[in-house]
Amino acid sequence: IAALNSYILSINNLNPNILGLMIISILLYLLLKDTPHGLIIGLVYGTLGGIRNESILFLPAIIYWLFISSPGKRRNIILFFIGSLLTIAPILYWNQYAFGNPFMHPTQFPSLGGFRPVFEHRFLFWKFYFNGMLNYPFYHKIIRTPYFSFPTFLLLPLTLASSLGILMFSFIFTGALNLFKRRKQLFIFFMLWLLPMYLLLAVQENWSNLKMTFLLMLINPIIIFIAAGIENLFSVRKLKKKLTAVALLSIAIFFSIKSLAYFDFKVDQRWYKRFPRAAEGKNISYIGDDLRTKKEDPAELLDQKRILTQGNLLPRLNKTPIDLLEKIQIIKQEMKQKEITLVDIWKYIYEK
Repeated sequence: IAALNSYILSINNLNPNILGLMIISILLYLLLKDTPHGLIIGLVYGTLGGIRNESILFLPAIIYWLFISSPGKRRNIILFFIGSLLTIAPILYWNQYAFGNPFMHPTQFPSLGGFRPVFEHRFLFWKFYFNGMLNYPFYHKIIRTPYFSFPTFLLLPLTLASSLGILMFSFIFTGALNLFKRRKQLFIFFMLWLLPMYLLLAVQENWSNLKMTFLLMLINPIIIFIAAGIENLFSVRKLKKKLTAVALLSIAIFFSIKSLAYFDFKVDQRWYKRFPRAAEGKNISYIGDDLRTKKEDPAELLDQKRILTQGNLLPRLNKTPIDLLEKIQIIKQEMKQKEITLVDIWKYIYEK
């Protein structure tokens, strides 16, 4: 279930989220041991933070678990922070050296061309400018990124439901409920891990296919919830009642997903200011990201919507053939390559 599903198998680009998934799996294993060791957990967590800045959102869950599961909780939490600092320190030093601020994200460095243009965002009485493109409630209406049929907050769960199938997807909820009843502290820990990351991703609309791999940052609790749901179903007690609950939930999810096929969301027009070549409709990509240089295709959008809202009961299998021999030849060529090509991406995006 965790490894052999169409979402995982569709990932064909090596990127930090794949490495992040591996480290998160190790980190959760270390945390959930009978006697978690704060220093070692901190060393692993600091390493994860150096790969994915978004990992700061896991901090409340980690502190919560160390606090409730460790006999010497204060000492363990202090050791955790010491370990984290040891492995994140080189990254903070580099940021200070390169950007003048240890906590500066490279994309937000004002001296980089990629910092332009910025867009106004609002939340209640707070107004701020940001070169990303956030969705509602930071924008005045719900929009979607061009090339995607749904906003990110729907795209992520629909991708999981389509990949895993409705039956498996329903186990997320029954498994979470099962954990809540049997091991409430563990349920709280996983929700503290899952929700902040999902909420961060849900409002992002500067989206791309590569960013879909951010699901890997929160997929561990989801898989564990599914496992808990399956385990609960196959326990002997109240089997008929449990089967009925899963069936009713699956039906409700099915009709909810099918109903989304009738929703159309407005395109985020800020995209064409952020990536002006896309407005020109010229497919002249040098970096392999054609989404920034061509206009969206209505036929592709409809096909994407059809796949995401088909409401398949069982896991979806990818039909894309893989030419293994061709891939091996490409790898061999890359191993022999002695030079790399550097592209000034922001000049490429904004300059003629």
